[in-house]
Amino acid sequence: MRITRLVTGAACGATALALTAPAAAAWADPGPKAVANVPTTFEPGDDLRVRVTGCGDARPRTGAGLTNEIFAAAPAFRRDGDVWRTVGATRTGLRPGRTYLTEFRCGPPDRRRTFPLEVTVPRRSPSPGEDFEFGFDKVKLSSRTVTPGGEMTFTVTCPTEVSARSASFAEAPEFTEDGEDSFEGTATFKETLPSIVAIKVFCADHGHVTYSTRPDEDDLGDGGPKIPKGAPNTGGGTGGQGPGATPFGGAALALLAAGALGALGARSLRRRAGEQRPS
Repeated sequence: MRITRLVTGAACGATALALTAPAAAAWADPGPKAVANVPTTFEPGDDLRVRVTGCGDARPRTGAGLTNEIFAAAPAFRRDGDVWRTVGATRTGLRPGRTYLTEFRCGPPDRRRTFPLEVTVPRRSPSPGEDFEFGFDKVKLSSRTVTPGGEMTFTVTCPTEVSARSASFAEAPEFTEDGEDSFEGTATFKETLPSIVAIKVFCADHGHVTYSTRPDEDDLGDGGPKIPKGAPNTGGGTGGQGPGATPFGGAALALLAAGALGALGARSLRRRAGEQRPS
């Protein structure tokens, strides 16, 4: 009887192995995969070469119901042995340094599989001799006064990406490109502002600048050289602000009519560099 039980157990074990073998084979199947060849000289709008494996006889496609952030139109694939290939024109609005997704799908109706293609757009390489320096002259403010619940628009020249941060923002600006290397975004301030308002404007890979109502406070962090206080700004141009001053931010942005604006909690911005200026 014991021998019978051992034989039965062995048979059961063999049956179990036979049942799990197909499952193991299915698990080993990597499924469809898309790969793109992105040259270092790639520019938005250029063509991309894509190859897809794992679809068998089923033509891969993208379109309705699938994400397509990369291509201007759904690319058409042609079969090359076990591989499907295509060349597709990319969208012109792709941004350097960002990663974009397009989904493809292949297979019969009852076994369709969706798989991704992710492409990171190479950052632009400066031309020989080109040396972009980000500073206050690259930022224009719609107003030099911070008002509770008010808005401020930033117009920034930058060859990469722009962002702005402040603990005083109720809504941070979403920058959109309104020209070559030019970005614009509008921030909304909180209804209640702290005693010191600081705003940092960033140009990716090129540093940042900091605006503040109190640039001489030590607790604002490393903002570079301190900007001396200047004469009150009456809106009459650059007078009294030092050499190199501009209407959107000169050498110093002095307090504006503190007595009149104090009741509203309005504050005039002073600015300071985000990095130590080169000697």
